[in-house]
Amino acid sequence: QRRVHGKQWYQRRVHGKQWYQRRVHGKQWYQRRVHGKVLAVLYALVDPTSPRFTDAGPGPWRLIARQREGIRAQANTVTAALTACCKSLGGGAAVPELLEVMERLGLEWDLVVYGCLIHLAAVRGDRAEAERLFAKLEASPLQPDIQHLTDMVLCCGLAGDPEAALRYYTQIRRPDTAADVAMLGACGGNIRLAEEVWVGIEKRHRKLDPRLHEALLAVYEAGQDLDRAKELTREMHRAGTFRAHQPIAQFYLKGELQTCHNGMDAKGDPGPEAWKECRALVNEVREHTDYDFNFEALPYVFREASAKKGPGAGGERAMRNTLRYHAEKKALALLRHEPSESLHVRINLKMCDDCFSFFTHAARYLGRRVTCQEKDGRVHVFDTAD
Repeated sequence: QRRVHGKQWYQRRVHGKQWYQRRVHGKQWYQRRVHGKVLAVLYALVDPTSPRFTDAGPGPWRLIARQREGIRAQANTVTAALTACCKSLGGGAAVPELLEVMERLGLEWDLVVYGCLIHLAAVRGDRAEAERLFAKLEASPLQPDIQHLTDMVLCCGLAGDPEAALRYYTQIRRPDTAADVAMLGACGGNIRLAEEVWVGIEKRHRKLDPRLHEALLAVYEAGQDLDRAKELTREMHRAGTFRAHQPIAQFYLKGELQTCHNGMDAKGDPGPEAWKECRALVNEVREHTDYDFNFEALPYVFREASAKKGPGAGGERAMRNTLRYHAEKKALALLRHEPSESLHVRINLKMCDDCFSFFTHAARYLGRRVTCQEKDGRVHVFDTAD
């Protein structure tokens, strides 16, 4: 057959038309062919903060428009749209209509759909909705998997209920680093609970991921246990697992992706005037609102060392400058000159309490909606209202 009809005919005959199309045209072409242009647009949502898109991104809305035109989409296309909503800044706005599309098509909820909805509720901090969806999942023929349980741990941790997070965490039967990190993060400053969890982590894992040590170190710092924090830091240095993460804030300025780093003279900032813009905005917000620096947001070790030096350059002034030139503050200072009604910032770490307070007051002062997305996907929305 290969001799008579050729290799291409043989591949289509043996492996099927779909395999042949992916082989010849590539995976992306095949996905566009099978799922329609909707999925191709969804893959363009790699960076949802781009001003080229609306808050929810064009993918979900394009799918809804196609449904209104009577064009039938496949089930996995709807699932892809929901997944894009999870990764989009403000993507939850498209979820209700997407669920209506699924109901109209007669599609059943699968584990991916439940996972998307629970994750969206968790990162919004909507514990009641997350628990309702999880209870619905448990009542269905489907069984919750590790991702669902991890999102519930994250949700309870954000709600400040480590005991409830522990109940979900104990249902996870096999080692999973993401779940362990989420549980340690849910402990907050509860060192006793964190060490109980840590004993179980050491038993389950043959080799500990550096992220686990970092999460435990954050618990010690939150609990203001300086001795244990120093001891763990030394152990991490000896093991070569200590990683000093550089906070990075990303945003779009005049259609171009920009990056800001911590510090007054940080390399990689968009222009040498970034720190001046930041200083001006911080001073304006302090003058016209109730915002002031929150030294409690600084690492305990740094705060204690600076306090001993007094109010001079190495003491309180150093703490003020450290907080003043945080990456997300500089990003917001540069973004405020954009004409958009909504300003979007994304950071590779968690927002500190001081930046949270600053963004709250800055949104009211600027009279615009400000959104900040953290590394775990949680989205903080700061409105002009209280």
